[in-house]
Amino acid sequence: MFGLGKNENDKLAPSSLASSLHDEKEKSEIILNSIEDGVLLLDTNRTIQAFNNAATKITGWAQKDAIGLDYRSVIKLVNDKNEPYTPEQDPLDRIFSEIAPIRDNNANLLTNGGKTIAISLSVSPLISQNNEVTGAVAVFRDVTNERQEEKQRAEFI
Repeated sequence: MFGLGKNENDKLAPSSLASSLHDEKEKSEIILNSIEDGVLLLDTNRTIQAFNNAATKITGWAQKDAIGLDYRSVIKLVNDKNEPYTPEQDPLDRIFSEIAPIRDNNANLLTNGGKTIAISLSVSPLISQNNEVTGAVAVFRDVTNERQEEKQRAEFI
């Protein structure tokens, strides 16, 4: 069937399948945690299903604490006046109705420690073969230094 774990009856052995799935999950986690940008995976209930090491570093939330929570408990987006994003502004909420990649280069994130940092955020829907949104993946990075440099350049001119 998959070319792995076949026994003499040419059926996939359950233990081999489980081992193969475990290996694939482990490889995926290694790749996810090697990415320097924060990455999170949401299901259709807006629950965090995956949260990489960079997301932990940026948000201040441990993976074990973030996974299983509604993303709004972890990813608190605010504008430049430190006002929370409305659902209409929030790319992580909008992705489920707009069904197209959304980028927000002007977002700010309120970290678990209460600090506000500037982030660049890109959110893409996960779409099934039936054209249904099955979840979303968000990639974000801390751009606080870049925004401060831009502001200094603008003030200098």
